[in-house]
Amino acid sequence: MKIFTFASICLIGLGLVCRGALPEKEGDEKTAAPTIKNPKAVVTSPLYIKQAAGVNVLANVTITAKATPATPDQAGILLVPPLGDGGKAVLGAVTKLMMTVHNGWPVGQRVEVSFQPEIAPDDAPAASLAVALLLDSMIAGWNADPACSIIGGLQPDGKVQAATSALMRLTTATRGTASRILMPEKNVTQAADCLVNEGVVGAGRVQMFAVKDFDEVLQMAALQPDPDMAKSIELFDGVQKTLSASGADAEAILKKVDTQEQLRFTLRKWPSHMTARLLLGHVAGRYRTFSLPSSIEAVDRIATTLLKNIQSARPYEVKGLTTAGVVSELQRLRLALERLDPLAKRYAQAIIKYGETAQIWLSKPAHNPAETQDLVTSFSAAAAQALDARADLGAAIQQVVK
Repeated sequence: MKIFTFASICLIGLGLVCRGALPEKEGDEKTAAPTIKNPKAVVTSPLYIKQAAGVNVLANVTITAKATPATPDQAGILLVPPLGDGGKAVLGAVTKLMMTVHNGWPVGQRVEVSFQPEIAPDDAPAASLAVALLLDSMIAGWNADPACSIIGGLQPDGKVQAATSALMRLTTATRGTASRILMPEKNVTQAADCLVNEGVVGAGRVQMFAVKDFDEVLQMAALQPDPDMAKSIELFDGVQKTLSASGADAEAILKKVDTQEQLRFTLRKWPSHMTARLLLGHVAGRYRTFSLPSSIEAVDRIATTLLKNIQSARPYEVKGLTTAGVVSELQRLRLALERLDPLAKRYAQAIIKYGETAQIWLSKPAHNPAETQDLVTSFSAAAAQALDARADLGAAIQQVVK
């Protein structure tokens, strides 16, 4: 009997469909075909979405998978829209994993996976873990929690990949309406940065859990999770309510012995409860500043306009700057200084010096030749200092990676 590979991909309608015959066991006995037990499954994920202006932004996206009967040539998985090469990568990873886990694809079934709002094609691989989770829940017959937010990519062997832009994804999910967040264990540093960014109350708004492989994701994403995890969620829920009601006194509440005991009980029930672990670390004096990569990301995100000028061939020209824009970026940079990694402060302070020079130029547009020369010199020196500081940070990050 001729065997077709399930991972072969063909173009049908508006999407990419993976199709093929079921694999066979040794001899003549065929592997039993799996069935679709749940015709629909839903989760959420913070993904980049398409914008009319051409600039992609992160948003909490609802991912829905629906199964319908289909003829053999139409059976398989369909992404709507197909999402280009990124979509192909998603299909390649999830179909290989499903074939391994479930010994084939349900005969006569077509599953369409859609995104609301529509995501940017470049970010399709970031949805692979969520898509695989949906397919498994449909085939295995367990109910995924529609409000569970999934962060991270997926390798065909079931290993969870670290998420790109993890700090921003975690922040987006935390500010949404997720019941809980599942994030790669490799992104724990960015979870700590999320605590720094959002503060005790903000970071404690949603419970975050770290996962290292696909099996753990399935265990934690169910509408009715493992009893120990459910107890962990219940225990932390009490801490959440107390912190939320405390407002400005949240730090003091966190220092109380009974609050810390509640957090420890939460971890005993489910050790990968990252929010509880991070809050306990915060009490002990950790997680007060961003990691170095997140510090750089924060500065770059705040000082967008100033950096554009600094990196230009003529940093002493201010045509693209406005007083209001410069003042806004300077205010935000100064507020961020105390939360930056010490190595990143020099970089931020150099940008601040450049911005202050721009303020002088913009507030006094008429300059005599001597003043103009002094300002041009100051602009050039501040820009050079900022670029040097950024280059030093790049080298420091490489040392961390090694």
